[in-house]
Amino acid sequence: MPVQAWELIQYPDGSMMSRWHDNRLDGIKDQQLYQFDRGDVIHMEYQLDSLSENWVPADYEVVAIESNRLSEQLLGVSTQLQQQRALLNVDRIGQKPQTLERLEEEVRLARQTRTLLVKQKARQTELLAEGLSSVAQFEQVENALAEADLRVEVAEKALVEARAGEKPEQIEWIETRINALQTTAEFLEGKEALYSVVCPIAGSWRREMDLDGAEHLWVEDTTAAVVQIPVRERDLAIMQDSFQLVIMEGDRELRFDILQWKKQGPRSILNNEQVQWVKLTVPGLKCVWIDGKPVPCRIESGEVSVLKYLEEAFEWRW
Repeated sequence: MPVQAWELIQYPDGSMMSRWHDNRLDGIKDQQLYQFDRGDVIHMEYQLDSLSENWVPADYEVVAIESNRLSEQLLGVSTQLQQQRALLNVDRIGQKPQTLERLEEEVRLARQTRTLLVKQKARQTELLAEGLSSVAQFEQVENALAEADLRVEVAEKALVEARAGEKPEQIEWIETRINALQTTAEFLEGKEALYSVVCPIAGSWRREMDLDGAEHLWVEDTTAAVVQIPVRERDLAIMQDSFQLVIMEGDRELRFDILQWKKQGPRSILNNEQVQWVKLTVPGLKCVWIDGKPVPCRIESGEVSVLKYLEEAFEWRW
């Protein structure tokens, strides 16, 4: 198997998931879920055709995603920021405060933002429970919701006081709204970063489709390979810390120096022999390994005296 692999899955409903497999550790190093708002118009463009070879460099953007809804939200927040900063300059030179109509619009926009964040928090709660989202992403949405609640409270208070004929300090109000809008802009920019899918490793790439219609993009680091070999139980005692792995490829023999190995999984029975699977990392095996398929190989651990072999393999003592 490749020493590590990165997998990007695009499901028929448009959602995407990436997994970073580390075959040395027998686990997933990282996992990301990419979900998009229902009804949003999404444009996805794979960036693989621009590569001159079938090789992806590390930290390469493999998919560029454009969201109409997110673009509209960013544009709306940016426009509101400009308006509030202009109003702040106006109020600082002593002109009259904004009208009730503008305050009502402020309340409406603040409530819309809070409703959106409530839905996002509920979705993040489900993803976190399923292990498909990180605590950091959940806390980011939770903090944004808390700030949205504050914005709604400030906007509603300003509207009530204006309708009652009170005239509180406008500069403080506007500064509070500017801070809230800046927080919303930062949240949307962080969300926009998730719309760029970056491959964290370098390796050769391939694409495949499963029977359910999901598309898989694999990037496999073949600078080294993880190999599992069955070793007879009676030979384990005479295995040295370092040895040569010999892989037969047709009439050729490929030799690799192995400096480290470990036992892998429970014992098995193979050809009426009790065997222990041994796992090792083979450097310099680029583009030679065959994913998940057995190949003929052997371990050459050097010569062992007959006496040593009898003592260790059969536990004979003289």
